[in-house]
Amino acid sequence: MKIKATCKKCDRELLLEQVVGTGGHCPWCGQTFQKDYAAVLVDAIQAAQGAGATLENALEKMAELRPGFRLDERSIVGAIVRDAGQLS
Repeated sequence: MKIKATCKKCDRELLLEQVVGTGGHCPWCGQTFQKDYAAVLVDAIQAAQGAGATLENALEKMAELRPGFRLDERSIVGAIVRDAGQLS
C-alpha cells in the first residue's frame, strides 16, 4: 500500500516510503518530520504500510471467494479516516 502525505513546510506531496528512505525528513525540502522521535516515526510508517498491505491482501482474497455478504466500507475505512484526520 502506498500511503501519501503532504509536507506542512513545502506543501509538496510525498510517499511515506520516501520518508523512511530519508530517515524521517521531507525528500523535497529536508524538513524533519519528528526531530525527537524520528526512529519511532519511521517504525510507525513501516508498520502502517505493512498493515495496509496485509489488509489489502485479505480483502482481495475475500473478494475472490465471492462470499454471500457485502462489507460495510465505512466499518473498514472509518477509523482509518478518523485517525488520519488527527494527523493533519
